[in-house]
Amino acid sequence: MKESLSAESLLQRLIEKPPAIRAGGESIVEWYHQLRLNSDLSVSDDLDALTGGFYANSVGQAFVYGYEVAIQRLTGLDTKEQLAAFCVTENKSTHPQSMQVSLIEEGDKLLLSGKKDFVTLASDTKWLLVAAKFGILDSGRNQIKLIKVDASLPGVNIKILPPLPFIPEVGHGVVTFDSVSIDQRDLFLGDGYGDYVKLFRWIEDINVFISLSGYLLKIALVYQWPLASRVEIISILTSLLGMLSAGANEPIAHIAFYDQVARLERWLEQYDDAWQSVDVAVSAAWKRDRGLLKIASYARSARYKKALSRLALV
Repeated sequence: MKESLSAESLLQRLIEKPPAIRAGGESIVEWYHQLRLNSDLSVSDDLDALTGGFYANSVGQAFVYGYEVAIQRLTGLDTKEQLAAFCVTENKSTHPQSMQVSLIEEGDKLLLSGKKDFVTLASDTKWLLVAAKFGILDSGRNQIKLIKVDASLPGVNIKILPPLPFIPEVGHGVVTFDSVSIDQRDLFLGDGYGDYVKLFRWIEDINVFISLSGYLLKIALVYQWPLASRVEIISILTSLLGMLSAGANEPIAHIAFYDQVARLERWLEQYDDAWQSVDVAVSAAWKRDRGLLKIASYARSARYKKALSRLALV
């Protein structure tokens, strides 16, 4: 029987018995399913990303766990058994006016056509969450809808991209839709951009950083880093967990989150030498993968500056 834990109880449990880093040999998807479906810990949605990060054996595993938790929190889609992937980017842009993937009504049919050129977990996912143009608004701007598409449907073609220089075990791909037949029930309600794409940036950022911080806490515990380093990362992690209940439109939340990310970066710089005590393969993987921290830094900085302006701090 699974035991339900509070944040304090979960952290205490994890700190007392941190699992060792293991080189499992299983794929990142196999690891994800084994942990998310078979864990003997039952936690609230707010703590799910922490659990995944703490049990991760690599930065890539921590990222995937936080990414899938974020999708479930935003859309309500159960990603425990079947992975999902956001399909937004076209020609290196996520702006709604740049989107050319289109959902078109032809008689009583809805047909999806176009190409998304950078999709995380493209070849591993069951569900593709596609942001598509669905007509033009009175303002002249694209109306965007979010659509759930089964990756195995006829007309869906996935081309695997070369691995990234960091977290290479996390695959990416180009996804092409050739008149894919869409069920009306697979359209998410609301504005696909404002209610989902834009909001996902915030929810993903928080959950991925919680998961990543959980992984770093385990490293600090397993390899007995200085006490001050362990106290600091626990404090950072606790602060990040507290932000999960904040609304994406609250400027204070964006200021606080930006500050905690900066704090984590300072912590990493301060204790960079501590990685010398870590297993050589694990340390080398971290040096390769730490570039993940810079992903979405531009959007994070933009949200921070906007929040400062809204509070008349600048």
